[in-house]
This record gives sequence, structure tokens and C-alpha cells, in this order.
Amino acid sequence: MKHDVAKQVLAIAQRVTTEMDASISLVQNECSDEEFAEYRKAAGRVMGYLFADIVRPILQEHPDLVPEEMKHGKKG
Repeated sequence: MKHDVAKQVLAIAQRVTTEMDASISLVQNECSDEEFAEYRKAAGRVMGYLFADIVRPILQEHPDLVPEEMKHGKKG
């Protein structure tokens, strides 16, 4: 993937993650405990796939785009 496209996709993925987090809070505050548990589990799967299938491959191809907060703990 072209570097500029990768950078844009990562920005979109970050916005999606932020929106999913907001949706989890909304459901927690406005729905039953059962609905919340089911929704949180489903949203977690969505965010997991987003990272595993989109974000991680981009970061592997373009290590210069790895955010600083993800670099902590790496040796080298």
C-alpha cells in the first residue's frame, strides 16, 4: 500500500475506534446490562478485526507509522 494511503487508512481506523468506544459508552448508559454485555462483546470483535486485519498489516509494512504509544516496551 502506498505510504500516503496507509497513513490515511490509519487515521480512519483511529476515528472508527474512537466512535466504537463512544458507542460502547452510549449502550452502557442507555441499555440493559444484558444488552451492554452483548454489544461490548460484538464491538470488541469488530475492533479486534480492525486491528488484526487492517492496522497491524499496515504498521508492519510501514513501521514509521507506528504510534509512539505502541513502541513502548519494544527493545532495540
